[in-house]
Amino acid sequence: MDISNFCQDLADFKLRYGHTYVPPYPEFSDLYRQSVFARENPEEAPSCLSELAFPFEADNYACRWMFNYYLLRQHVRDHGNDNISNLYRQNRRLYAWILRQRQQAASLSPTRKAMLDDINFSWDRSFSSFWEQMFKMLKRFYKKHGHTQVPSTYVDQRLAEWVKRQRRFSDNLTADQKKRLTDVGFQFDMPRQRDLTFEVYFNLLKKFKDEHGHTNVTIYYPNKKLFNWVRSLRQNEERLEDARRARLKSIGFEFKSDKAAKKARKWREQYEQVAESLRLTNKLPDDVRLQNWYFRQKAGKSSVTEEEKELLKKIGIILP
Repeated sequence: MDISNFCQDLADFKLRYGHTYVPPYPEFSDLYRQSVFARENPEEAPSCLSELAFPFEADNYACRWMFNYYLLRQHVRDHGNDNISNLYRQNRRLYAWILRQRQQAASLSPTRKAMLDDINFSWDRSFSSFWEQMFKMLKRFYKKHGHTQVPSTYVDQRLAEWVKRQRRFSDNLTADQKKRLTDVGFQFDMPRQRDLTFEVYFNLLKKFKDEHGHTNVTIYYPNKKLFNWVRSLRQNEERLEDARRARLKSIGFEFKSDKAAKKARKWREQYEQVAESLRLTNKLPDDVRLQNWYFRQKAGKSSVTEEEKELLKKIGIILP
């Protein structure tokens, strides 16, 4: 047999498919026959085969299995389509091979099972079990972190890659799958980093509110990043967009100005009660808290505005 061009043809095959497992398919008939000859006559095989990692020990079945495995692996990398039923139209031979792997799962070697598991192969014949498995993982991530923005550096790379594929190939999702993702706060349009940061921390703050009943994250809270974000919101309140301000206020968040206004309202209420008592009885109210308030004002221990100073003059308290 003439195998003078075998090395070049095999190199071209490897460049295209990433391996040298030539299957017994009609489109590779010449290259397949040369491969069989090389395996059966290793002493006559050219030395270049070792450099190309030619599988001398592989039989026809092994070559066919490995060829389809690499095709499936490439399909998952390129399309991220967990429901591979569309392969029925694109590559029926590969589709039939996938069905056989599911049907013959019990007889597959542990090595081949592990190889398929490594590319997140779904053994369920309904084609949907893998998506359901990953969706459950995403819900657990949301429950723990308060958002669904799984970073690319996340410890479980399967989930990080799956999340990317949901965005990239959202057209392949069913309406029900899209709704379920949206219901847990999943965003199909990847936001800018600045927007992403806001969404992540906003959801963390919502989770904090659900757990504690308020949004006053203190410096003692274990998540220091959330505390710093909340503090930054109050310090840069004037730079915050109206839409974000409204979302924060909708969960009970108080800005610096809100606190100042609340403090001013409380001061005015206490002043009115003390002033009313002095006007009617010429003495302080019986309420100890109001008495303490009066003496704090008199001792200058409470910061007041110029307007408040003028009010205090009316009840006999003169401040510098």
